Amino acid sequence: MDHRRAQLRVATMRFLTTFSLTFLALSGVANAQCAGGLIVNCPAAVSPQPTDVINLWQLAQAPHMRKLPLSQILSTGLTASFASPPPIGSTAPNTGAFTTLSATGTVSGTGFTTLLSPYLTTSLAGSTYAPLASPTFTGTPAAPTVAATAAAGTTQLATTAFVRNGTTTNDSALSGQVGEFVSSTVLVGSAVSLTTNTAANVTSVSLTAGDWDCRGNVVYALSVSASNIQAWVSAASATQPTSPNAGAYTVYVGGTYDTGSIVQSGTARESLATTTTVYLGGFAGFTSGTAGAYGFLGCRRMR
Repeated sequence: MDHRRAQLRVATMRFLTTFSLTFLALSGVANAQCAGGLIVNCPAAVSPQPTDVINLWQLAQAPHMRKLPLSQILSTGLTASFASPPPIGSTAPNTGAFTTLSATGTVSGTGFTTLLSPYLTTSLAGSTYAPLASPTFTGTPAAPTVAATAAAGTTQLATTAFVRNGTTTNDSALSGQVGEFVSSTVLVGSAVSLTTNTAANVTSVSLTAGDWDCRGNVVYALSVSASNIQAWVSAASATQPTSPNAGAYTVYVGGTYDTGSIVQSGTARESLATTTTVYLGGFAGFTSGTAGAYGFLGCRRMR
């Protein structure tokens, strides 16, 4: 019986002696354990490579091993290991290897470049990501809706919600925005005196560069009847236009027109490259008495 026990002990020792563990984990763990107190009387620092072999029997019988509480293991050796993670893969860059992993999580190496290069340097990038310069989107891209009060002339994106939605209150478009409205009103007490058969400016507005629609009306204050009254919109000061003046010219002639007669000017498109004054003009033909004109001129920015 003693002989068999001796044989079993020898066989067990041989098994433990020959059973080994190939380190596939990160290098530097042994050093971290030494630094954290997991191994006492440590030899010189080592850097196990993936092919290094440690004999379990030798490790179990080593005089410098001692047991430590779990709390100390977690607060020393493991903490040290994770605080300074070792390289991943080969220490020398190889294609497909992520060679550096910092404690902050930064990854670098040729493997990282190899992984991303198809998306950054080939035609695949054009079908996967939009470039910063002149991107072309597909599908239905969305963007935040700019506030209706946003100033004109900025580089903000205008969504369909911004373009299509009108105001929901009694406010006015800002200067320079589509929908901007400029107007001038002359009341009867400030009526402009007229000379018979002579063009006159009833009122005017100053418009900045852009595409505008302008219209107005002229009301006549007459001491006696007139036989000819007119109204128009034009960028020419006190100048009777040539008919049809792009639709912005109305003439009443051949009748008898009394005080309070109103003539609509029609709508004039004013396409302006620079700031320009636009006029509401009037004209009256009368043989006696006095005549005056007052009225309204309004212009809407169309674009």
